[in-house]
Amino acid sequence: MVTPLPDWTPARRLRVCIATPDIVGPIRNGGIGTAYYALALALAAADHEVTILYTLGQHCEQESIAVWQERYRQQGLRFVPAPENTAIPLYGSWAVQRSYHTYQWLKQQDFDVIHFPEWSGHGFHSLLAKRQGLHFTGAVLCVGVHSPSEWHRMGQKSLVESLDEVEVDFMERESIALADAVISPSRYMLDWLRDQGWTLPEAVWTRPNLMTLDEGGAVPEEPSPRAVNELVFFGRLERRKGLVLFCDALDRLGDGELRDFKVTFLGKAVTVNGQDSRDYLNRRARAWPWSWQVISDLDHASAMAYLRQPHRLAVMPSLVENSPYTVLECLCASIPFIASAVGGIPELIADAQRADVLFTPQPVALAAKLRETVREGAALALPAVSPVANRLDWLQWHDAITAAAPPPSPVLTPPRVSVCLSHFNRPGLLA
Repeated sequence: MVTPLPDWTPARRLRVCIATPDIVGPIRNGGIGTAYYALALALAAADHEVTILYTLGQHCEQESIAVWQERYRQQGLRFVPAPENTAIPLYGSWAVQRSYHTYQWLKQQDFDVIHFPEWSGHGFHSLLAKRQGLHFTGAVLCVGVHSPSEWHRMGQKSLVESLDEVEVDFMERESIALADAVISPSRYMLDWLRDQGWTLPEAVWTRPNLMTLDEGGAVPEEPSPRAVNELVFFGRLERRKGLVLFCDALDRLGDGELRDFKVTFLGKAVTVNGQDSRDYLNRRARAWPWSWQVISDLDHASAMAYLRQPHRLAVMPSLVENSPYTVLECLCASIPFIASAVGGIPELIADAQRADVLFTPQPVALAAKLRETVREGAALALPAVSPVANRLDWLQWHDAITAAAPPPSPVLTPPRVSVCLSHFNRPGLLA
């Protein structure tokens, strides 16, 4: 078990479920999974009863579900892979079926608080059931805003490619509209939702994501600049995370006097312009005068250990971001970094140090910031909000949101259902 916060006692012990398709362990290096894992640990440390409902069922990117169930049990957490209700024939996209299986399991449980991410809409049917008075009348259903599919497509500059994507977009929008409370790690994302015409409930709360309990609270002891001889691109190897921008900036450095350093690409390989990220980098690197490498197989702990080594600078040149863990982790672990001044990134960094570590996401500006950092050393930045204070805020918010919830109301008798079909001169089809 993790150590609870000193001098903190919850108003009452809550039964909390976190229903998510992304969680540390089965999924490697997912931001949503990191956020909910940290939340689960913080709630368990405060003596709440926490269940993680893994909505992808038996799917694992590493190890097996049984392994992760045991590891979570050792941390005082109940881990449940969402079962499939095969007694009910389901038609629809994969996301619709996942949402319905999630609802079928949850409606048989009794929780005070249920957390869902908006991503993929796996909470849609459960949220709809509460709105219709069928279930969950005594629970608070919370939706966290992490990475809406439409927002991700806009960042990738890609188009809708299937009707399933339209369906998921609808489920994500409705999940937020139907929530008892929406939680966003940045003001930027709430502004984006409103600008795009999404409907938000009355209860909206903005707070940075939590760090895991063994990582939060670190502050730089020595603020003097750190020498740099290795640039580490930190994030998924994709356009939205700034891979193309970073390569464009390196091209500009290759023509100058800065040659005595190494470049590492640390992140999961995906695709860029329809080709494997590693193939893309092989093509881009032909004219670079320095050594470079791709490291795509590290888990979170190993990636952080790599960045903590002396003389390494984490570079996060994202084009679009909400509230990235890459930046938050570097802040709390005293890892030197520079990052794009986009989305919710500036909100994570103390005001006085934003100019030292942020840059405009353009090749010339990034090249200038890299050149300046290699020559003069990397500054260390502080988080805008103390990780310990942030953790206490999250726990107090759970107390407040459950205290304000109305008492459970009786479940209504299911109404009769009328099926209305329109037809014109087609009696055969009507039959």
